[in-house]
Amino acid sequence: MNDIIFVTRGDAESLLVALGRVDGARDEFLLKDFYATLDRYRSINTSFAQKLVTQAIIRSFKMFKTTMSRSKTSGPRSASRSAVFSLAKFVNRVAPRGRGAIPRKLGRWVPEKKFYLSLEGNVQLVMSPGSLDVYCHLANRGQWEPHVLQTCEALLEKGDVFYDIGANVGYMAMSVGRRFDDTVSVIAFEPQPTLVSALQASADLNGFSNVRILDYMLSSDEGDGNLYISSHSTHASALPREASTTPLKCRKTSIDRLVSSGEIAPPNVIKIDIEGGELDCFRGATETLKDYRPHVVFESDENMERFGYSKESLLGIFESIGGYELFKIERNGAKLIPLDKCPADRSLGNMLARRK
Repeated sequence: MNDIIFVTRGDAESLLVALGRVDGARDEFLLKDFYATLDRYRSINTSFAQKLVTQAIIRSFKMFKTTMSRSKTSGPRSASRSAVFSLAKFVNRVAPRGRGAIPRKLGRWVPEKKFYLSLEGNVQLVMSPGSLDVYCHLANRGQWEPHVLQTCEALLEKGDVFYDIGANVGYMAMSVGRRFDDTVSVIAFEPQPTLVSALQASADLNGFSNVRILDYMLSSDEGDGNLYISSHSTHASALPREASTTPLKCRKTSIDRLVSSGEIAPPNVIKIDIEGGELDCFRGATETLKDYRPHVVFESDENMERFGYSKESLLGIFESIGGYELFKIERNGAKLIPLDKCPADRSLGNMLARRK
C-alpha cells in the first residue's frame, strides 16, 4: 500500500479540542498547519511519511515548549495536561508506522519529571521524556507484560522483599508497591540516571516509604561497566543491541555482595529483565539463591544468542542449585506450563523458577 490515511479529520478535531482545553492553543495557525500536515501525510509514500510528519509536528508544537517551561507548579502535573504527550499518545495509538520513534522524538519537548501518568489501581509514574514511547504504550494499553506482573503478585505476600531488576520506568515496582499497600519491600535496580531520578520521584509521588531505588548494574563481578543505551530505553543492555548506541559507565556489583554485606535484605521474589544479562547476574547471585530460595521470574529469549549462551546454560543455573521447578509463563492469563511440556527447539520467553 503506497498511499495511507494517518488519521481522519474527526480524529484531528478531537485532538485539537484536547490541546485547546489544556494549553489554549486552538488558534487559526495551529488549525491550518495541522490540517496541512494531515493532507500531506495522506498523499505521500509511506517510506517518507514518518520523517515528514515528525518534522511537521515538531514545527507546529514548538510553542508548547515555551508554555511548559513557564509552568509555576512545584510538583509534577498530570500527563493529561501535556499537549505534546496527548499528541504522542495519539500517534502511538493510530500510526501505521513510527509508533515508538515519533513519541521518542517528541519527548525532547517534554520537561524532565514535570508530568506524571496515572494508571489503573491508583499508580502514578513520573515521566522521563526519553522513554515517552513506553509511557504512551502504558497510557493506551494500561499495562506492560501483565502476565509477568500477575505472576509476581501471586507469589508475594505482605512483609516480603521484591527485587525488580531492570525496573525501567517503574511499572512493575510501583504496581507491586500499590497492590500490597507498601507492605512489600520493593528494591528497584535501574542504572539509567534519568530513569533512576524518575523512579524516585514516582515512589515519592505515590507516598511509598518501602520502595528503594538502586543504580547498580548487576553482574557477577565488581567495578565499572558499560551499559549501552539504544533508541528504546527498554533495550539498554550490557552488549550493544543496535548499530547506534551510547555507552553509559555504571557501577557493577553482584546480588551476593549486596546481600552478604547487609546493604539490602534477601529477596523472596525476583523479577529480572536485563536484555541478555540474566546469566551473568545469576552467576553473581548463586549464594543468595542457595541460601534463600527466592522465586525468580526471568526471560529466556533471543538476547541469549547475542551474549553467547544457550537456554540450557540459563536454566542450568537453577537445576544445579536444586530445589526449583521451572515453568513457562503464558502471555494469556499467566498460565504456568511445566518446562517438560514446552517445545525443546525454541526459546521460551518469560519463565518462572519456583522453589519447591
